[in-house]
Amino acid sequence: MTNRKNQNKHQDKESARQDKLKADFITIASHQLRTPISAIRWSLDMLLSNRAGKISAKQKEYINQAYYNTDFLARVVSGLLTVTRMEDKGVSIDLTKVDFGTILNEIIDKFIPYAKANNCTLNVHIAKNVPNFTTDAIQIKTVLNALLDNAIRYSRRASRVVISVKKIKENIEFRIEDSGIGVPKDQQQLVFTKFFRANNAMRSQTEGMGLQLYISKNIVEALGGKMWFESEENDGSIFFFTLPLLPKLKVKKVVEKPKIKIDEDELEYLYRHITDGLIIVDNKQQIQRINHVAESFFDISEKDVLGKDVSDIILNSKIIKAMSKESIGKPFTISKKHQNYRVIIFPIKSQNIIDGWIIILYDQSKNTFSEGASEEIKKEREFVAITVHELKSPLGITKWSLEMLQSENAGKLNKDQRELISQIYRGNERLLVLVRDLLNLSKLQEGKFEVEAQPCYFQEVVSDIVKGFKSSAKKKKVILVWSPPKLPKVLADKNRVAQVAQNLISNAIKYTKTNGKVTVDIKKFSGKELKEMNKKLKYAKLTNFSNKKGYLVFSVKDTGIGISLDDQKRLFGKFFRSKDVLKSKTEGTGLGLYITKSIVMLHKGDIWFESTPKEGSIFYFSLPIN
Repeated sequence: MTNRKNQNKHQDKESARQDKLKADFITIASHQLRTPISAIRWSLDMLLSNRAGKISAKQKEYINQAYYNTDFLARVVSGLLTVTRMEDKGVSIDLTKVDFGTILNEIIDKFIPYAKANNCTLNVHIAKNVPNFTTDAIQIKTVLNALLDNAIRYSRRASRVVISVKKIKENIEFRIEDSGIGVPKDQQQLVFTKFFRANNAMRSQTEGMGLQLYISKNIVEALGGKMWFESEENDGSIFFFTLPLLPKLKVKKVVEKPKIKIDEDELEYLYRHITDGLIIVDNKQQIQRINHVAESFFDISEKDVLGKDVSDIILNSKIIKAMSKESIGKPFTISKKHQNYRVIIFPIKSQNIIDGWIIILYDQSKNTFSEGASEEIKKEREFVAITVHELKSPLGITKWSLEMLQSENAGKLNKDQRELISQIYRGNERLLVLVRDLLNLSKLQEGKFEVEAQPCYFQEVVSDIVKGFKSSAKKKKVILVWSPPKLPKVLADKNRVAQVAQNLISNAIKYTKTNGKVTVDIKKFSGKELKEMNKKLKYAKLTNFSNKKGYLVFSVKDTGIGISLDDQKRLFGKFFRSKDVLKSKTEGTGLGLYITKSIVMLHKGDIWFESTPKEGSIFYFSLPIN
């Protein structure tokens, strides 16, 4: 009993820690991303208003391009932060009496120029029986903005968007119809899921992150309403939502953490597309769901076995025995027709009472690095590529526009204009780093951070990186030392380990003062030598010594500000930035070293450091020799 109490206390403590981390993420991301975006927009406004001096037509074109892309980025960031808050604390609701017609007309007026630019007509019909009612005006504006934006964005030229509102019993029904590209039938079950963008929408190269409908549906449901749609590909869509006249909810709705809410359509998609065998059994040990992989393995059909006792259908004593336990048992292997499946069984619990079991069969013939990746994995990789493009593309275009202005090919700049453009450029560079770090953090948290290890010469990777830092080191008057050694190949993902080395060299140069020195090196060590080294380390613990061929150890030594003894204990934590770094006003997210450590661990290597305050630091990481 005492052990269980201690376990519960530990779980509560861990849950509180996770909540704090997520709250920190929201605060830091909000500040780190929104602050530079606001500063960039203010500086661009100054330039466009001619308050810093007159600009030529060509200069105005470049500035407008930068402004458009910054505005788009602001909307993307706002969407990401809204989702993070929503999933952490639910939808915040502030109920007031509203006139829906006034709210809708206000939104329509805002969209008229956008609709005209797309040669699209907006028709509005508000029934006379629509009364004033209680809801959250701000949240409803978010929903209306999202639906109208989508309807116009995906409509064809010379098309019409029809918006109608009416009262049905004790609800207000909103309907928006377009004659746009529609949603492919095989993707309609995913429309309200996070980050979803239909294939035809992506082909049209229309911007977006696939968050607006996910956010809108959550808002409508939090207000006690429902949202749904009808769509035909190439023939348009109709989106509906209802809101109750008297919402039955508290001012704030908080989503309980322990419960995982999964939409029925999402669950159905999971059953059909998961590449492992999946069986769900209730507390009476009766089969509730079984997917096609499990059907094939056991030569059964879901429709024939639903509701039947699992022990009558699956004649395997190991599986039946494992379901008698209240905790996750050790995985075991079962074989059939030259197929080997690793079986994992764990109970589904509610308040320590077992509600059922999940049985997963993992195909051991799968190879993480095989070329024959499934269609779903390919789609996931495509999504990551699209997300990176959506965030980085506007920043890249803005960077190009600013460089064109700085070159003065579009017109001469006065001192004030040059300073404003320099400020915008620095802010844009900071955003590029932030976006990269936050995307990597997101992928790590969701287990989507892929490492594709192949034999490679790591010293060649490092040589390319050092070349890239030569100019920035020279500009800061920092001596950068590197002599490529002849060494064996390592087993690594070249892009990922390049990211690690790049981050460590970048930090070394960043935190080294003028006339300082940064030395990059790679040496070969045996597992035994690393084991001995581990005994002398204060705040790091090496865990990888077993590779018989040994390890290559990368090191970067600087004569910088060093790390205080107190900060050394927390160095690889999420969002951590030392007081000395903050004093030096060097920009960063505090995510670089956390991501770096995660990448090294995925390669079965270790990362550690030595540091003396005010004298400098040496950072190391190991990679197994192939």
